[in-house]
Amino acid sequence: MAADEQRLRVAVLGAGLIGIDLADKIHQSQKLEMALVAGRDRDSLGLVRAAEMGHPTTAGGIRAVVDAGPFDVVFDATNADSHAEHWAALRPTGTTLIDLTPTGLGTVIVPGVNSHRSAAYRHVNLVSCGGQAAIPVLYVISKHCTPIYVEWSPPGRARAPAGPPA
Repeated sequence: MAADEQRLRVAVLGAGLIGIDLADKIHQSQKLEMALVAGRDRDSLGLVRAAEMGHPTTAGGIRAVVDAGPFDVVFDATNADSHAEHWAALRPTGTTLIDLTPTGLGTVIVPGVNSHRSAAYRHVNLVSCGGQAAIPVLYVISKHCTPIYVEWSPPGRARAPAGPPA
């Protein structure tokens, strides 16, 4: 990173397994500043772990994220039921929201397929984790042959969370 470049100020909304893993990766980045990890339970293992890593934390959820802003990017690692509320709260702030929930809201970006377009949008959906794994593989295969049969389940509500509630 050039000396005159500023790191992007980032918040992670959701202190479950996905949110804390993401916070750890952001912490290692030279381009992103881990500015806040937000959850809803101050005693959750995720918020405790984030604090141990030296990150600012809050149990105030989306309200605390808005109040602590502005952020360049917020990653929503909560749940599908809460995401629309999070976008409604962050939209007026100018923050880019990256949706890691299975809502299907926002512009769908699939790593390895159309990720080059992501900077043009403020509300990005990274499809489901299954989609992130399967779609790029199908994309590469389709460059070499025409698949005869493909089965895909469109994004919808999560059946079960990946980790404890954030």
